[in-house]
Amino acid sequence: MRFIFTTLFFCFTLQLSAQNFQVFNEPPSSNSVRSMAEWEETGTLVVTWRSFKSILAQIIAEASTECKVLVVCSNESTTVSQLVNTYGVTLNDNIEFLQTPNNSLWVRDYGPNTIYLDDDSLAIVDWVYNRTSRPQDNAVPVAVAEYMDIPVYRTEEEPYQMVHTGGNYHTDGAGLAFSSSLVIEENEPGNPYGTEPANEAQIDEFMSSFMGIDQYVKMEALPYDVINHIDMHFRPLDEETILVGQYPTGVSDGPQIEANVLYVLDQTTTQFGTPWNIVRIPMPPENGYYPYNGGDYRTYTNSVIVNNKILLPTYEYQYDTTAIQIYEEHMPGYEVVGINCNQIIPSLGALHCITKEVGAHNPLRIVHEKVKDQIDNSDPIPVSAQVTHNSGVSSVKIYYRYSNTAPFESFLLEDAGNNVWEGLIPNGLDTYTTVEYYIEAEANSGKMRTRPVPAPTGFYSFDLTFPTNTKETMDLNTQLLSAFPNPSSGITCIPIASKFGSNGSLKLYDLQGRLMETIFEGPIPQGEHRYYLHADRYPAGTYLIEWHSDYKVERQQLIIQK
Repeated sequence: MRFIFTTLFFCFTLQLSAQNFQVFNEPPSSNSVRSMAEWEETGTLVVTWRSFKSILAQIIAEASTECKVLVVCSNESTTVSQLVNTYGVTLNDNIEFLQTPNNSLWVRDYGPNTIYLDDDSLAIVDWVYNRTSRPQDNAVPVAVAEYMDIPVYRTEEEPYQMVHTGGNYHTDGAGLAFSSSLVIEENEPGNPYGTEPANEAQIDEFMSSFMGIDQYVKMEALPYDVINHIDMHFRPLDEETILVGQYPTGVSDGPQIEANVLYVLDQTTTQFGTPWNIVRIPMPPENGYYPYNGGDYRTYTNSVIVNNKILLPTYEYQYDTTAIQIYEEHMPGYEVVGINCNQIIPSLGALHCITKEVGAHNPLRIVHEKVKDQIDNSDPIPVSAQVTHNSGVSSVKIYYRYSNTAPFESFLLEDAGNNVWEGLIPNGLDTYTTVEYYIEAEANSGKMRTRPVPAPTGFYSFDLTFPTNTKETMDLNTQLLSAFPNPSSGITCIPIASKFGSNGSLKLYDLQGRLMETIFEGPIPQGEHRYYLHADRYPAGTYLIEWHSDYKVERQQLIIQK
C-alpha cells in the first residue's frame, strides 16, 4: 500500500552522459523554467508493471492510441507475454518497455516530473521519494530520463534536498501549484528520509528554482485521507477550471475540502486574473459507506488526461454515469474511458496514482481564456490566445458557428505581439444565441494543435443575450446562490454569480424585517464571488439573506445555530 515506509533512504549521484541525458543535482540554470500542466500535450505515459495488472493493461491499451506508453518492468519478456497472452493487449509501435529495478506500481508519486526550459526544451525533475522502503522506485526517474535521452534535475543532495510525491501536486502550467501540507511535514526536522530539513520558505524556493513555481498553495490535510495526496479529491481541468470531490453536507472529508476550496479561491486566481470555476463531482460511497465510517476512498478526480482521452476510475453504474456526464460537460469532445477500480481503491489509489505523463518534445502550446457569456451590443466579440512554439508560430485561426446549425466558418487571428493572437468574431446573431468555436494553431515547423484538444469534435461555447428591456437584462444577470454551511454557527459563505457585472447590496435581516448587517454594497464584476457572514455574532434562529439590485430582489433563509 502507498502509505507504508520503514527503512533508510539511500541517496546516490550519477554522472552519466548521452546526447541530451545528464544528471544534475542542482536547479536548472535556464532563464525560464515551467512545469507542465496535465492537460497539455503528453508525449509519453509511464506505468510500472507490477500488481493490478488487468487495470494496467487497460491503461496501456487505451493510452497507446494517444501517445507513447513506457512500461517500466523487471523482466521485459515476461511483461510482453503477460500483456499479450493474459490480458489480450495488441502491441503497437507506441508501446515500449524499460527493464529496470522497481518496487511498486505507484509511479505517480516517484516518477519523473516534466518541466520545460527556455525555448520549451524537455527535461524532468526527480524529487526524493517519501517511501524509504522502496529505494529502487526512487531510481526510476533517472532510468526514464536516460531511456528518453533528456536531462534530469534531482533534489537528492544538499543544499537542495526535498522530499515530495507526485500525487500531492498539481499545477496550472503557468507558475501556480497546489499540494496538501504533507509536503511541509515530510521535510521537517527528524524526517525519516535521511534528508536535511527544509522549512516552507526553502520548499517554495526549491519549487521555484527546479519547477518554475512562483506561487505554491498548501491546503490543510484531510482527516480521513490517510495518504494526504490532493489527487484523491482535487484536480485542475484547464487554465480556468478546478474539479473538486464533493461529499454530502457534513460527511467525511467534505467540510475540510470546502474550507480548502475557499482558501484556494481567496489566495489565488487563474493566470488571467479571474476567479477559478469550481466544478464539484460527487465522491461515491461504497455500499452506502464513506471513508469516515468504513467505506473505501472512492474518487473520480484520480483520473488521467492523455491528449484526446480521459481515463476515468469507475465503481458503480449508478454513480459513474454522473461522473462521466460532468467530465463530458467540462472537457468537451474528450473521449471518457471508464476503467473499473474497485480492485485497487482499497490500496488508496486509482488511475492517476499509477500513471505519470512526460510532456511532448517541442510542444505547440495554446493558452486561452474562454469567452464568457455576455449581452450583445452589436459589437464583434473579441477572442484571443497565447500561442508558442520553439520554431515560431505560422498562423492561428478561429473556427466559429452559431447554435450548432451551420458549418464552422473561420478567419485568421492577428499577431498582437508577445505571443498573443487576437481577433473578432463577426456579429449578426439572433436572440439568445449560442456561439460555438475552437482555435487552431500551426507552427513554422508544420506542427498543428487545437484548443480544445479534440476539436472539432469538441468546442467551446458562450451565450449572447438580446434582452428586450433593461429589466430583463438585470434579471438574467445576477443570481444569489445557496449559502453554506446552512445551518451555520460560524463563518458562512454567500455566493453571487454575475454574468456581466452588476451593482447591488447583500444584507441580513431577521424575521421581523430588522436589518442585522449590510454584508456588501457596491459593484461586483463578472463571475462568481463569495461574501462572508460571521453567524456566531447573532442569536440562534432563522434569518433572511437578501440580494437587492436595481431590478431584482432575491431572498433565502439562513438558520443560525449555537
